[in-house]
Amino acid sequence: MAKKRKLKKVSRNIFIYLMMALIVLSIVGFSVFRIIDLKLEERQLLAQQEALIQEKEKLKEQLANVNNPEFIEQEARKQLKLIMPGETLYILKDDTDAN
Repeated sequence: MAKKRKLKKVSRNIFIYLMMALIVLSIVGFSVFRIIDLKLEERQLLAQQEALIQEKEKLKEQLANVNNPEFIEQEARKQLKLIMPGETLYILKDDTDAN
C-alpha cells in the first residue's frame, strides 16, 4: 500500500514536471515565432523605407527643376496641352482608349 502511494506521488510529480516543461516549451516556441515574425516585418519595413528614400530623391530633383523655364514649358505642353504661337497641336486617338 505504501508502494502505491509512493508510485502515485512519483507519477504525479512526473506529470507536474512534464506539464511545466510543456508550458516552458510553449512559451519559448511562441517567443521564437514572434521573433521570426518581427524579423520579417523589419525586412519589409526596410524595403519600404528604401522605396520612400528613392521617391524622396526623385521629388527633390523635381523640386530643383520647378523654377527652370524649360521644365515649366515641358510641363505646360504635357499636362495642359499648351502650344507656342504659330504651332499646331495634333491630338491622336490612342488605341488603348478604343472600346
